[in-house]
Amino acid sequence: MAKIGKYIEVVIQAGLVMVMVCTTLN
Repeated sequence: MAKIGKYIEVVIQAGLVMVMVCTTLN
């Protein structure tokens, strides 16, 4: 379960980074 939680955390952080990048490009 710990690995799954860590994976989800990484995915969320990656998603936030993508949103920030898209906002900057736009």
